[in-house]
Amino acid sequence: SIVGLLAVIFITAVLWRMDHFVREDRNNWAQAQMHTQILSLQQTAENSVRHLQHMSVIFADPRRDKNFWQAVEPIKAVAWIRDLNNPTMENTAIKEGVGLDDTSLMAAAKILHGKQVALGTILFVPWTDSQNKNWLMMVWPWGEGRKLVLWTGPEFLQGFLENHKGTFSKLAFLNEDGQVLGHTQNEYFGTRMNGHPLFKEFKTV
Repeated sequence: SIVGLLAVIFITAVLWRMDHFVREDRNNWAQAQMHTQILSLQQTAENSVRHLQHMSVIFADPRRDKNFWQAVEPIKAVAWIRDLNNPTMENTAIKEGVGLDDTSLMAAAKILHGKQVALGTILFVPWTDSQNKNWLMMVWPWGEGRKLVLWTGPEFLQGFLENHKGTFSKLAFLNEDGQVLGHTQNEYFGTRMNGHPLFKEFKTV
């Protein structure tokens, strides 16, 4: 549902305006502008996540359907996982030429060990493969113990931020562990900012 997807973006992936954080005592105009900016990002990201979730499950066999990868762009791999703590993978599909295989997907799945994904939310996890290439994993709970996992590049969330780059300051998407999922400076992808005072302040809101 739309409500569930909104929770995905702003509970599981916190949108964080890093520099010059507008506090309650700043002027109302700046606060209103930042609020408008965040709502625009929220709507854009929510629509894209909803589309990818939908398109990833309507194809009966993505490995054989030549239209699948065009429909789910920029997704590069798809898999169903039975148990995050002891993962077994089903119905994997990997786009040709992206540098992933079943072994690397399983290695990625193992970093999900111990993580909880509640119904109606999505888990966002950054991952770096053995070739030092960065990936963003998106994990949906699907019932009967199964999880839908999509792999894409860091540019997925970063792209939403580019249109707002320089409007106020630097922008980033973070997950609840403080890991950067998308940033206006892409070298920050995957780094942890859970020790930053602003992240701690957002966690207490």
